Amino acid sequence: MGDMHFTEEETSLVEEMAKDRHGIASRLGFYASVLVPVFIFGVYGTVQRDFLATVLALVGLAIFVVWRIAQESKYVGPYKSIFQKVLQHQRDLAKAHEAHASSGNRGAPGSIGSTDR
Repeated sequence: MGDMHFTEEETSLVEEMAKDRHGIASRLGFYASVLVPVFIFGVYGTVQRDFLATVLALVGLAIFVVWRIAQESKYVGPYKSIFQKVLQHQRDLAKAHEAHASSGNRGAPGSIGSTDR
């Protein structure tokens, strides 16, 4: 019951997310570096009534959004699989705990309810 049988891809994804080498400042810096110039270009186009500048800003924004969706969609399958396995594992633990509690073995050394681990 302790092993959730993750595939290599799932294990790699979990390890990568657990490392989280990128803090909030790094993430904000990345998005700002892409979105701020597009925003400034869009504001410029609107203020100057430059239709082409406004359209280019919107196209840049659309390209960025499509790129992010494509990047994130690569991981939908593995994430879904991981979460299903974690959920099933949690359900299995709850069933085992209920079965153990109903058998009257509360607090026995090495039991699920034991706190001396």
